[in-house]
Amino acid sequence: MTFRKTGYTKNTPKRYWVDAGAVYLNLVLDPTDGSMVSGELLGATSGGNQLQITQEKRDIPVDGVKGVPKGNTIITKEEPILTVNLKEITARNLTLALAGGKIEDANAYYDKITTKGRIELSDYKENIALVGRQSGTGKPIIVIIKNVISMEGINTNLEENNEAVIPIQFKGHYDEDIIELGEGPFEIYWPKEEGELIGVVSDSQGPVIGATVTLTVASDTFSDTTDADGKYLIVGIPRGTYSVTTTKTGYTTSTQPNVVIAANTENELNITLTVQ
Repeated sequence: MTFRKTGYTKNTPKRYWVDAGAVYLNLVLDPTDGSMVSGELLGATSGGNQLQITQEKRDIPVDGVKGVPKGNTIITKEEPILTVNLKEITARNLTLALAGGKIEDANAYYDKITTKGRIELSDYKENIALVGRQSGTGKPIIVIIKNVISMEGINTNLEENNEAVIPIQFKGHYDEDIIELGEGPFEIYWPKEEGELIGVVSDSQGPVIGATVTLTVASDTFSDTTDADGKYLIVGIPRGTYSVTTTKTGYTTSTQPNVVIAANTENELNITLTVQ
């Protein structure tokens, strides 16, 4: 094996995290496929959004050892922060920028925004989510920060021929469930890399034309029909282990369990059908 001149490969263009993304409050995902069930879109941003996840650590010293032994470092703190540069200003967004913020009806034309002068548990929002995109697949990249509140207040510039942008810094916090799980107060959902499934469907006489090869992933179905040579090709399959079903009229349905799809490669599965 030789050294490469660069880290760039044919898969590199598929792996960029692109665009500023959209920001949602209290996002709920479908656990089966990661699609959005509900969430409140915060609005348009300007200048992008900044994600920061910091970790504080402590080394455990041992007498007679000149350095820190492997395994003797523990994480003492994890703090996720999402700074959202909001250009779309609403009364709701202004209250989110203020710890203990509240909104009231002032009169028929105005809302009044102020604070309670204290922070209550109800002021923490369930989560804030940044949803970006992966270049190769176009699939969402989802970052969820849990139990968020902004403690930085409002700081913006108002000037001629320009629009105000209000940075809101949402900081994540632990709760009982997160502590029991031993996790940090954040989750990153990254699209699984994909592979292909290729092969030939045949019977005792040779290739089978027009057989349907199907692989199901959550609510999505991937399939292809064999050509004149009995060949099929299924692309865009998230890496994992699946069952593959092959059907054709006049043949017994074939089910192949535990078919492993590795990422960024052609996975081969040749299938033999039996005449009914």
